[in-house]
Amino acid sequence: MHPLAPLKARQQKASSPPLIHPPQFPESLPGTIFGIATYFNPASYRNRLANYRTFRAASKRQGLKLIVVEAAMEGKPFELADDDAEQVIRVRAGSVLWQKERLLSVAFAHLPPDCDKVVWIDTDILFMEDDWIAKTCALLERYMIVQPFAEVTLLPHYYQTRKKTGFSHGMGKTYHGTANRWATASSPQHFTYSGSPGAVVAARRRILEKCPLYDRMIMGGGDAVVMGAFMGVFPKDNITINSYPAPLLSDAHAWAENMASIVRGSVSFLPGRILHLWHGTERKRYYIERASILQPFDPRTDIRIDDNGCWTWATDKPALHEQVRHYFWARDEDGKNVPSFESLRIRELEKKISNQLAKKVWLEEMLNNERTKNVWLEGEMTKQSALAEEALADERRKSAWLEEMLRNECTKSAWLEETISSLRMQNTPKEESIPTSPSAQRQPAAAPLFAQRAESFFDRRIPRLLPRGSRRRTIVLRLLTWMMPS
Repeated sequence: MHPLAPLKARQQKASSPPLIHPPQFPESLPGTIFGIATYFNPASYRNRLANYRTFRAASKRQGLKLIVVEAAMEGKPFELADDDAEQVIRVRAGSVLWQKERLLSVAFAHLPPDCDKVVWIDTDILFMEDDWIAKTCALLERYMIVQPFAEVTLLPHYYQTRKKTGFSHGMGKTYHGTANRWATASSPQHFTYSGSPGAVVAARRRILEKCPLYDRMIMGGGDAVVMGAFMGVFPKDNITINSYPAPLLSDAHAWAENMASIVRGSVSFLPGRILHLWHGTERKRYYIERASILQPFDPRTDIRIDDNGCWTWATDKPALHEQVRHYFWARDEDGKNVPSFESLRIRELEKKISNQLAKKVWLEEMLNNERTKNVWLEGEMTKQSALAEEALADERRKSAWLEEMLRNECTKSAWLEETISSLRMQNTPKEESIPTSPSAQRQPAAAPLFAQRAESFFDRRIPRLLPRGSRRRTIVLRLLTWMMPS
């Protein structure tokens, strides 16, 4: 059942369409009220801190007790002082993302036990009515949700706030609060979601204990999801955010159904006006462009909560990460006429194209180098092949020479054997000349006789090979003499 069904049924019975008159659920809230806020400044805008100090001076004077969570990104220093709130909680965020609702949950966890009413508030607004806190507390005992203003005026860049301001309607553009639009519509069917959904919203503490704020709008826009859920307007029907990617809308829808069943349209507003301090033009909020940027984003897989309670990227999508990061600089909150977000995107695309062209040139150069190297290697292989063939031919010639040397040695060996045999035959005495008595034996003279005959043989047959008096001839003679049988 739609959470506003009973209300719609009552209105259909009426003879004329009255105002919605949001349902009241009276509850005694005797505890305290605390404000929770966030501060993060990834682009280091100067007026962020100036606006905070202006806001804090006014809200402190009006009696708001404040807990603020400051997130320093990319290693930048913290900017708030310890006395900039009743409690300043400092955390470091590793990724440049819209951390507002995530940090509000961190602040909510630090509320004191006696606090039963909470107001989350942007740190760039001023209340025209000094008694807004007491009136908000009174309304919260009747309604679950209260937006403590009816109208918000966007102050121009040149407007200087003063303690007693002579504010007039001509000072800036004015919008109605979304709760004002809701409570004054003729019926839920005739309610068109519009106006300012954020800036400052108050709730009974137990509401956020049951269902914490939706915190996955990483480029802003969480106010529209949250306020819409209070009124039963779901993301796919919310004209301010229905162009966001389907996974994000589906995730937000599941959360919104739970919140809508708790609040049941019990949303009211406080008559009065707030002033919104200037920090950049509306045009440079890029409400349409950021929906386009987030098309690849899936909140269920692309982000995770780090150890400090901040969102950080969980997947590798460098193009998405870079565009989300650029968004904070393109907002140009100091009004220095920095390049528009479109220009930054074009510049980034040009940079990517330039990098791709440079990479292409580098790859072509590498390819040419490889081709040159291949040609050189082919030349070296040809040279090595020629050298190898030449070495093989040399080895073959050497083998042939060795074979020839072996044949020569074999021939020489055969000749030496023949020579030895011949000399033995010449040195062997005939049987008839051998003396029969031991005294007639001539054995001691055999060796000199053999040597003489060998010398004579060498002189006749091989005088060049074994010339007289050469060491070679002496060695051969000794060898032959040694081999001669005794």
